[in-house]
Formats: sequence, C-alpha cells, structure tokens
Amino acid sequence: MSAVTVFSLTAGPAFSDSFKKEISKGNQAYRQGNFNEAAGHYRSAEIDRPGSPVAAYNLGTALVTGKNYEQAFPKLDEAASKLTGLELAKAYYNIGNGLFGAGKFQEAVGAYKKTLEINPNDRDAKYNLELALKMLEEKKKNQKNEKNQKQSEKNEKKNKSSSSASDSTQEKQNQTQPVNQEQQKSPDQKEQQKMARPKQQMTKEEAEQILAALKNEEMKVKKQKKSEAIPTVGGRDW
Repeated sequence: MSAVTVFSLTAGPAFSDSFKKEISKGNQAYRQGNFNEAAGHYRSAEIDRPGSPVAAYNLGTALVTGKNYEQAFPKLDEAASKLTGLELAKAYYNIGNGLFGAGKFQEAVGAYKKTLEINPNDRDAKYNLELALKMLEEKKKNQKNEKNQKQSEKNEKKNKSSSSASDSTQEKQNQTQPVNQEQQKSPDQKEQQKMARPKQQMTKEEAEQILAALKNEEMKVKKQKKSEAIPTVGGRDW
C-alpha cells in the first residue's frame, strides 16, 4: 500500500512564524519516521492557529502513519471538510489508508473511490482500491467460514446432547421396567423348562402313604402267586 504525504507551507503573511516553525519541524520529524514527534509539532501548530486544515491534515496523516487510527479519523475528516481539489483528494486518500490499516475495508473502498472521483489519474489510489476490495472479499469469506464452523459445532453439540438424553431415558426405562424373560419364552421353551425343574421334596406323610401302597401291592402279588401254585380239585366239567 502506498505511503501518505504531508503538506508543506509556502511563505506568506497568512501564517505566523510560530505556526510555520511547528509545521516545518513536524514535517522534518515525519520524514525521519518519528511520527509521534511529528504529531506533537502539529498539535502545537493547531494551538497557534486553531481550525487550520493544514495542521489538521498533517496531524491526521502523522497519526495514520503511526497507526493511531481512531485518533486520526476526526482530524482528517476535519481537514476534508475545509479542503478542495487535489488537496481534498489527498485527504480522502489518507483516510482510506487509515481505514485500511484499521481493517475497515468496506469504508476504505469508499474513501479511495472518493479520491478517484476527484483525481481519476491517481495510480496509488487505484492500487489501494483493488487491494482493499480483495481484502474485503477475503474478510467476508473468512466470516462465512467462521459462521459455518460455529453452526457445525452448535449442531454437533445439540446432537450429542440429544443422544445423551436418549441414552439416559433408555437406561431409566431398563431400570424401572425390567424385561419379563418368562413372558418372552415360547410355549415349547416353557414346557421344557417345566420338565427340567427338579421335583420338590415329599413330605413325611406322602412318603408313608407311598410305602403303604407299595406294601399292599406286594402282598397282593404274593397271594396271587400262592394261589396259582395250589392245584384245583376235580377240575372243570367238559
């Protein structure tokens, strides 16, 4: 991005010696790269001649070059309101540079366009305008990507929260409503399980009844065998 320039003064009765001296000292410090020192001289010149567009312009320019953008804009706007022609174009150009440095690319584009409206042949303004447009496009692209990233993270967080709530609900249902395995078994499985169950232990009375029944049965068998062993007297008539 091209550098800014400050105004120099020509000799004339309109300016006091003190004002001219401070402007001259400020310009010298500015060319040496001492922008804070230059700004101090321009402020002294403003005190000597309040409302001077030259002092306001030079002070604003020194502040822009020193990257004190927010302090620079009011001074450059003040100068622009009082300047005309190519001097006004320079003021807009410096305003554009300050806005560019502050990352305000949309506003910088507007300032460079105003410069070119006054001076269409300003190559530096054209170059800076193109650069500001590229930076603006890049900034919009980055903002869009950041927005999409935030939305993606928000959706992912929402899905995780939903999944966690669903798992928690299912776990509660499993705890409060245990599965009845007996109901889920088929009739064949139930019958097999019933047959496989061991018999319960008999009571004493049931055992005695079974033993008594076995003794009775045994006695009947003995009597039957005894009767079969004794021959029948006389036999049957034919």
